[in-house]
Amino acid sequence: MGRAPIGTGPDQGVHHGRGERADLARVAVTAFGGAVLVGLGVVWAVNSPIPEFWIFGPELPFGGLGTGLTLALSGVIVWALLVYSVRHFRGRSMDEIRRSAGKKPNPATRQRAR
Repeated sequence: MGRAPIGTGPDQGVHHGRGERADLARVAVTAFGGAVLVGLGVVWAVNSPIPEFWIFGPELPFGGLGTGLTLALSGVIVWALLVYSVRHFRGRSMDEIRRSAGKKPNPATRQRAR
């Protein structure tokens, strides 16, 4: 068997074909998910009456301040982890991340000059 082409190592599949738009879209979707959690937390904390639907109503299931604060806190944690990951990993290759962690770079992901 021949050698695998350069850039087809286990870590290259993660970075192959990704651009700034894909990264920005992932960040935006994650930030929106955090906002949804915070919004649902506020709705659950207020515990306003809702229309009856199937088995739900006239109040939210598990409605109350405890559930609402937990949902909102989850959204804040999502935002904190998003900020951390963008600041720590954005624009860095896997080899740079490994070096900063004190590990050896993966030779399969190194670009070789011909």
